[in-house]
Amino acid sequence: GLLVLAATVTLACLKTAVGLITSCAEPFEGMFPKALSYRQWVLVFCGASFLFANVGLTAIITYAVPVLMFLYPLAITLILLGIFGNAFGHSRYVYGFVTGFTLFAAVFDFFGALPEYAIKLLHIGGVLEIAQRTLPFSSYGLGWIVPAAIGLLIGFFVYKVKKA
Repeated sequence: GLLVLAATVTLACLKTAVGLITSCAEPFEGMFPKALSYRQWVLVFCGASFLFANVGLTAIITYAVPVLMFLYPLAITLILLGIFGNAFGHSRYVYGFVTGFTLFAAVFDFFGALPEYAIKLLHIGGVLEIAQRTLPFSSYGLGWIVPAAIGLLIGFFVYKVKKA
């Protein structure tokens, strides 16, 4: 019974994998007809799947989280500035100060999300401790909120002064 179950699961997984790979290769061939042939796209997706399976999702997440911790604050502030930009005439000063202050804090979020061995290798543990004590909400990965708000206030002030 276990052999039949193992064979069934293996065939089901293989069939699903083949279906996913071929269903990805087909639209890519249509979108980029001069880049690669259908067969080459299939091989690209097979190779990518092989790498993901062998590198492991955990390893990918380990290195993706710091990058996301850096990018998300910048994306969130830019989206909010875009939504509420009419309040300050979409002033480049507001965008600049908010992005600059957020960028400063996002760097600490990036380094704080690195794996422990990377923090030790870079000798940044002390700097991260200072940042966590100094930046409110940094222990929650939200150390960018107060600097972004300060950047907003400064940018809005400069916008008002330049406008007057």
